[in-house]
Amino acid sequence: MAVGASMIHDRIGQQDLRDRKLQSLEARIAHESRVGWPTLMATAVLVAIAVVISVYLTLDACSLR
Repeated sequence: MAVGASMIHDRIGQQDLRDRKLQSLEARIAHESRVGWPTLMATAVLVAIAVVISVYLTLDACSLR
């Protein structure tokens, strides 16, 4: 009977260890993948400028002058 209880205890301990490792990994991924607002805004502004330039050049090239 003690062998069965020991196996169950070992499995619970292993599951706890896996849960802690998973939580640590999730926390690290969340921290490393965090993007700040300044970076996000700078990227959005650059994309918007690129779209405006592309539209201007496309319309200018397509106009019949």
